[in-house]
Amino acid sequence: MALEFNKPSGLCLEGNLSENFKIFNQEIKIYFKATETDKKDKDVQVARLLNLMGHDGLKLYNTIKKSGEESVESILETLEEYCIPKTNEIIEHFNFFNRKQQEGEQFDVWYTDLKKLIKGCNFGETENKILRTQIVLGIFDKETQTRLLRDDIELTKVVSYCQSVERAESNRKMLTSTNESDKMIHEVGYKTRWENKDQNQNNTWVKNGKCGKQRKGNYSNGHQISKTGNEFNNMIDCNRCGLKHVYKNCPAYGKCCKNCNGYHHFAKVCKKKKEFNKNETKKAQGIVVENREEENMFSVESVHKLWSIKNEWCKTFKVNGKDMNFKLDSGAEINTLSEVDCINLGLKELIRTTKVTLEVYGGFKMKPIGEVKTLLTLGDKNVETEFIVIDKAYNSKSIIGLPMLTEFELLRNVDFITKKNEESGKDNFIKRNIDVFEGVGCFPDVCKLKLKKGVVPKASVARRVPIKIRDRLKLKLEELVKKEIITPMDEPCEWVNNLVVVQKQDSSLRICLDPKELNNGLVREQFTVPTLEEITPKLVSKKYYSVLDLKDGYYHIKLDEKSSKYCTFSTPFGNYRFLRLAFGLNVAPELFMKQNEKYFGDIEGVIIYFDDLLIAAESEEQHYQIMNKVVERARKYNIRFNITKLQYKQREVKFMGLIFNEKGMSPDSERIEVIKKLKNPSNKKELQQILGVVNFLRQFIPNMSEIISPMRDLLKNDTAWNWTDEHRKILEIIKSLISEKSLLVHFNAKEAVQIQCDASKDAIACCLLQSNKPVWFASRSLTETEQMYAVIEKELLAITFAVKKFHYYIYGHNEVKIYTDHQPLVSIVKKNLEKIENNRLKRLKLKLINYNFTLEYLPGRYMYIADLLTRNIIHKEEKDDESLKDLIHTVKITEIKYSTEKLNELKL
Repeated sequence: MALEFNKPSGLCLEGNLSENFKIFNQEIKIYFKATETDKKDKDVQVARLLNLMGHDGLKLYNTIKKSGEESVESILETLEEYCIPKTNEIIEHFNFFNRKQQEGEQFDVWYTDLKKLIKGCNFGETENKILRTQIVLGIFDKETQTRLLRDDIELTKVVSYCQSVERAESNRKMLTSTNESDKMIHEVGYKTRWENKDQNQNNTWVKNGKCGKQRKGNYSNGHQISKTGNEFNNMIDCNRCGLKHVYKNCPAYGKCCKNCNGYHHFAKVCKKKKEFNKNETKKAQGIVVENREEENMFSVESVHKLWSIKNEWCKTFKVNGKDMNFKLDSGAEINTLSEVDCINLGLKELIRTTKVTLEVYGGFKMKPIGEVKTLLTLGDKNVETEFIVIDKAYNSKSIIGLPMLTEFELLRNVDFITKKNEESGKDNFIKRNIDVFEGVGCFPDVCKLKLKKGVVPKASVARRVPIKIRDRLKLKLEELVKKEIITPMDEPCEWVNNLVVVQKQDSSLRICLDPKELNNGLVREQFTVPTLEEITPKLVSKKYYSVLDLKDGYYHIKLDEKSSKYCTFSTPFGNYRFLRLAFGLNVAPELFMKQNEKYFGDIEGVIIYFDDLLIAAESEEQHYQIMNKVVERARKYNIRFNITKLQYKQREVKFMGLIFNEKGMSPDSERIEVIKKLKNPSNKKELQQILGVVNFLRQFIPNMSEIISPMRDLLKNDTAWNWTDEHRKILEIIKSLISEKSLLVHFNAKEAVQIQCDASKDAIACCLLQSNKPVWFASRSLTETEQMYAVIEKELLAITFAVKKFHYYIYGHNEVKIYTDHQPLVSIVKKNLEKIENNRLKRLKLKLINYNFTLEYLPGRYMYIADLLTRNIIHKEEKDDESLKDLIHTVKITEIKYSTEKLNELKL
């Protein structure tokens, strides 16, 4: 009967690759010997090894194999070179000699780690002696170290002695502690050493009613617990540790005092005078807290089952998407997770080592298993947080501590509850202040437009509109007259602008001014727009944010009589003029910013950027006060906000196209998403496109020529296309370098802006640059409808996509250049709307009316970035732009014949 043997499980390429290969190599040799494979033909041995290697291992070997005859030894040698990198012996020695036993760490765990580290040191025959020396020098317990230094004993005896001492200490604790198995960990708090000038030795600390001498102030939770029973009667006030404990169960026994270096007592009760270094202490409300740089010390208070816990405050959170019930403890400074809960959540493999040490009631120190980082979710809020993992032997509950209770707003300042109840959310805020969200606002001031000297006025003849919408247009004009936005103009006027009538999907009309000639003659007002460098210092230590957007922003600005006449427009029912600042005027952004700054700029905590107000506060109470000031100011000066764009009291907001929170400012991840998801090229042409972008940006990327050298080799005429893992890794490096902060710069409002736009058969893309350095990448796929557009329509669609995407950056900016590789589009954009034949181009051109830019032609071979992005699109389901179904009503008159007398009459 043939014997059966366990087969090797294959080479695992995940985790510690070096250790995985060593195990695999050992398993192969054992299996070959057990099955007598090593006695078979070489071809059979090679075939069996490749078979046992597994799918992933075989795939790896095919990539890295060398030319020449294959054998078991050569295959394993090739894999070893890949899996086990060459080690630096000096670093291995450094790691070994710096591995000391940590406080609370089991000896066997430390000893095993030392044996692993010494394997890479190549000490040879002296290995055991050096290992013995490191144990003696690195052991934490000083009494054990003293005993080991008395005699020159061999390694096995050193190990045996250390293990026996640890077992004896463990047994002693088990015998002296009462009902140890009934203890439950319920609270975690910072353990601080504190002293009073008059009572240096006698002070201890009280947590949730623990017996001992009280610190000044209230108990942390207001509960006092009385202890009863014989065990509690046997508790003594110990002058060696400063705690209460059972007789002969002092945690200070065998410990070295950090004040006098004596033994069997703690520094806090040391009878020798203690001198504090001013640089090593911090004072807070009369309490001195010693700095600990090497480790964080926390105290864990055990709750005995002699008394019961009632009315525990618990709540269910989601941990990495899974429900978990936690005890909420306002007295805890950290979060804990029991080992059982950690296993149930599937986090066991993610546990990392930690320097945190826990001290249980009675003074005994406990080393937790480690720490784990998770995503904690409550409602629609997600917070990444650390948990200390507690050994299951302690039968502990998982705890959410004070910092996270505050973060999730489960714990509030008692003094602020009344105010907070009044302001419980966005809906209540809107309900209380609905008047500042309704109607059309108007600043008290009157604005005056200035014309350049020598500008020749131009009066345009009224454009005809289709008969079917004439009545609706008249009603729309009457509505705007009623709202005091426009007024009829009955007298002759030098300036008469064209009117554009847009019919929306719901059949309602929107009227727009087309003031091309007027814009050329207006003097732009110089008003400093705040930069990021000026804004970010004002946001330091801010935690609560809101963003308010002014509704129908420009309509807030009233024009004087003369300026109003400049904004006259012609209709089939006569001329009208705007009483408020009209959309489409190139001077509007600066004028609007100036007014906004005047009425809100003096409020502390308010930052203004054109029509947006950012409110930033350090506390909820401060946020409440600032919002009240803003609302009262708006109410006083008849200012209105857009209810649909309100971001109310959030810990993170989007403002100026960036993300702001208490940690600072960060780029919107969307701006580099398209670069990070570039696809691997499938041929030389696609690779050339990628390298074109790299060449364009190479001045900002160090050593780029060296990095891409293997890629350039693929472009050689005599080289066949073969995209390997090496090339894939290089592409990942390139994407990382292009996306990293050192290359992707912050926007500078004082510098000129360049935008590249491009369209392909199924995508549009754009890139915003300053000084040829990228600020933002963006792209999107085309809908089925858009894919049927003509080429020129797609190219203009790409431009409208860009100005909408980069609105925060280019709105109101005076130096914006947009580049297109479609030359006919340049002349189209320069035309007035009525001269554009294509209705879709008219609608797209209308979207650009509020932006001041110049469009220039740039050949496609120089359009590196935008061209690449259109061919590496992130496919998402896109919706058609409903506004492109709007109808722009114009009637074009190709030729009108007038008599000389009639023509002269019209000119008058």
